[in-house]
Amino acid sequence: MAARLQPLKGVDLAIEALAQVELAHRPTLVISGTAAEDHSGYESELRECVALLGVQDNVRFIGACARGCLARTLRRSLAVLVPSHTETFGLIALEAAASGVPVIASDVSGLREAVLDGETGLLIAGRDPASWAAVIESLVTDPEYAARLGQAGRRRALTLSWQRAVDGLEKEYDEVVEEFYA
Repeated sequence: MAARLQPLKGVDLAIEALAQVELAHRPTLVISGTAAEDHSGYESELRECVALLGVQDNVRFIGACARGCLARTLRRSLAVLVPSHTETFGLIALEAAASGVPVIASDVSGLREAVLDGETGLLIAGRDPASWAAVIESLVTDPEYAARLGQAGRRRALTLSWQRAVDGLEKEYDEVVEEFYA
C-alpha cells in the first residue's frame, strides 16, 4: 500500500487483515508513505499494531517513495491494497492498474471509478479484516486470477487520460446546458 499514513487511509485494516491470512499464504505487506503532519504519531501506532498482532516478519515500512521507486514497488506487487474509508478518486489504484497489478479496495466513493469490481480488481464492502484476508488469500493462492485482474487493469488504465476526462466533463456540461435551454 502507498498512502499518507493517517487513519482515513485504513492502514490499520490492512495490517489486521494480513494477520488473518493463513501463515502459509501470508504475503509481505509493504507500506509506503509517511505520517501526515496532523497524525505524526500514527506510524508508531501502526508499528505497535504490527507487533501486537505478531506480523512483524510480514510487514515492511519503506517510507515515502519517489515516483520511480513507487513504480518499481508497484510492479513487483501481487496486489495493491486501498482500504481507505473514503477516496475522491484513488489515484494509487489507477497507478497500480497501470502497472498491471490488481487492486483490492474499499467499496467507497471514487474507488468505484478506479476499480472495476471483478474485472480490474476487487471491491470490498465493509471493514471486516476477515473479509479482506479472504480476498488477499484468494489472490495469493490463484496467481493466474491475480494476473488476469492485473492485465485487465492495465488495459483499462491505458484507455484513460486527462483529455478523455476533460472531454467527458465537457459532454456532461453540454447536456446540462442543452436541457436547461430546451
